[in-house]
Amino acid sequence: MEPNTWDFELKHFGIRQSSTAMKVGTDSISLGAWTAHAVQAPNRILDLGTGTGILALMMAQSYPLAEIDAIELEDGAYQDAYYNISNSIFGKRISLHHADAINFPYRYKYDLIISNPPYYTADIYSSNRERHIARFDRQEEGLGIRTLIQIAQRLLDDSGILSFIAPYNRLNEIRQLAAEALFIINHLCILESYPGEPVRIILILSKQQKVYIPTQEQILSIRAESGGAYSSEYRHLVARFLNEN
Repeated sequence: MEPNTWDFELKHFGIRQSSTAMKVGTDSISLGAWTAHAVQAPNRILDLGTGTGILALMMAQSYPLAEIDAIELEDGAYQDAYYNISNSIFGKRISLHHADAINFPYRYKYDLIISNPPYYTADIYSSNRERHIARFDRQEEGLGIRTLIQIAQRLLDDSGILSFIAPYNRLNEIRQLAAEALFIINHLCILESYPGEPVRIILILSKQQKVYIPTQEQILSIRAESGGAYSSEYRHLVARFLNEN
């Protein structure tokens, strides 16, 4: 495929996103890049709600020996993911499934489960109506944060990792959900749109161990100032994936 026909082009693969309302954004790029930075060499990865396939592809690029299952229910997103994975040099290690993540007959335990789960709160509303509806509808179908943690309980191996992104204002709720499921938060990255303006959190959870391990926390500003250029820290994080502007 000619590079100029991609809707979104990264260093080592491209993304077509013409059939889905859920376009590639900062959330997925940040989650994929930070997970690749924080998680060491998983062998079997599950991407829940893969959308365009971008997280599965980022994981395949980051972990050359990993085998990846990617699950997507929505028809348009599945079509885009199939196209993107099929036309990628990483496609042979990614198995894409057009299925409901909750009821899919999984055959494996996983070292890493990654997801950019849908979310909806009254004070978070997308200016793009289709994008907003897609997020809300997918949450109503069941792949929300609570369900994500429940799936991870069942499918992670004993030393496995769950990595996902969520709105900053849901941190306390997620702490409670994690504790109820006997998970601990190993890593917490607070994403700021610019310094002092937190908008998202990226979390890495694992099953509780006998020895207490405190959460490692980090604050990362996407832009150096409101409306300004990407911060040097953020550029460094995503450098292996994104082309230079």
